[in-house]
Amino acid sequence: MSKKTILMINVHEDDVLCFRKQVILGLEKEGYRVVLLYPLGDRTAEITSENIIAEDIEMDRHGCNPFKDFGLLLRYVKAIKKHKPSVVLLYTIKPNIYGGMAASFLKVPFVNNITGIGSSMHEKETLLEKFVTLLYKISLRKTTRVFFQNKENRELFLEKKICTEYNSSLIPGSGVDLNRFSYHPPKPSDKVVFNYIGRVMRTKGILEYVEAAGRIKENHPQCEFNILGFVENDETELIELLRTEEEKGHVLYRGPQSDVLPWIVASDAIILPSKYGEGMSNVLLETAAIGRALITTAIPGCACLTENANGYVCKPGDTDGLVQCIEQFLALPEEERTAMGVRSRELVERSYSRERVVRAYVDTVNDLVKSDTI
Repeated sequence: MSKKTILMINVHEDDVLCFRKQVILGLEKEGYRVVLLYPLGDRTAEITSENIIAEDIEMDRHGCNPFKDFGLLLRYVKAIKKHKPSVVLLYTIKPNIYGGMAASFLKVPFVNNITGIGSSMHEKETLLEKFVTLLYKISLRKTTRVFFQNKENRELFLEKKICTEYNSSLIPGSGVDLNRFSYHPPKPSDKVVFNYIGRVMRTKGILEYVEAAGRIKENHPQCEFNILGFVENDETELIELLRTEEEKGHVLYRGPQSDVLPWIVASDAIILPSKYGEGMSNVLLETAAIGRALITTAIPGCACLTENANGYVCKPGDTDGLVQCIEQFLALPEEERTAMGVRSRELVERSYSRERVVRAYVDTVNDLVKSDTI
């Protein structure tokens, strides 16, 4: 008997490798053939196998051009027709919207994962917010299951009647691999290392991070402020800013990294000053799992990870508040910084294991396939 196909649609290769791989392997172990659909990069061979196939698709991840997006919808329809999946798994905004429309049109069961809602949904009563809400209502109308990574996003979708209590549930983000990101006690050092890990863009708070780094370095020259990640195509002017700040000795731009683990181990804390809601910040989860303190903003998907006295929270876009958080951390004795890291590890062990996410997906897919074959 031929294997059932599961089509997983993503927007970026790093997301597949860093956050979806164990779900993919879990589905393969259950006997499914998995087809991945995303703009292919240089690391495709790291995930593909006899039962895991990666296929390229052209897409503009950030643009709002309706003609381009209609073309993406047609490409999703074509891919679903080609592979004839039993279930379609969708991640991030455009796959959720246009992949959901395509699967709904072809009457294929699909599962959505709201990894974050973007800035447009935070702009109350604007034309863009209303338009995006309408798109979500159309695309999720026939969804089988909507996974949310934080309760605030779920409550917003329920309030707007995009989904229901019945077909939605919470999962702990993408979870964290507690074996790979095992606890590492910090090594004593005169240097205090902070990391920014993520896409380099304004909405992630990179401007606030850079400014705060410059102000802290004036009184704490022993601090090191790293930036790890790629600059988004529509934010290339930030490259010149990073060069200038690096020449001043404020930050060190390390570029994209295939493995952030060594950088986290060598750090004392992470700083993620995002301005808008994350689904559930993966870099905060991974840093917490290693056993480090978290400095972030009071937004969904970030602040909830500091509820164990393991970090500091400031208002989004508040550089003064961010500087104050960093100063508070620097004022701590070394043993208290270590204790904060221990509390970080305890939090993820208790609530954010990736095994829980894998189980949620495998159980959902199995139920859908079973009901389809009865």
